[in-house]
Amino acid sequence: MEGLQSTANHASYGAVKAGLIHLVRTMDVEWASHNIGVNAIAPGSIITARILATPERVKRTREGLIPMKRLGTSDEVGKAVLFLVSDLASYITGHTLCVDGGWMAASVFGIPKIPAAGVLGATADAT
Repeated sequence: MEGLQSTANHASYGAVKAGLIHLVRTMDVEWASHNIGVNAIAPGSIITARILATPERVKRTREGLIPMKRLGTSDEVGKAVLFLVSDLASYITGHTLCVDGGWMAASVFGIPKIPAAGVLGATADAT
């Protein structure tokens, strides 16, 4: 999601992600006339080995940042990929599909506010 929305202290990471989104669009413009579609997936908070569904994280998720009030799964990201490579998406190209439980849809309207402690709940220094 970093390439679509700014986050404090993530300038380099966000710039790289935005560059990938632009690359997808550029590749689409170059290759669409050859009937080659180029798309990307932008996953939100997904349960992985790195981001576990700990009781504390699930509680924080339900309290606010994601409109669906839950973390996504790698299976759901896989289904989005399956959709994009299927004939159902034959006229979709140059697109970055957010698989994020509504995070970007809500943030367009300014609904999710990132707490001072950050998305992952890191403790904020009060000094």
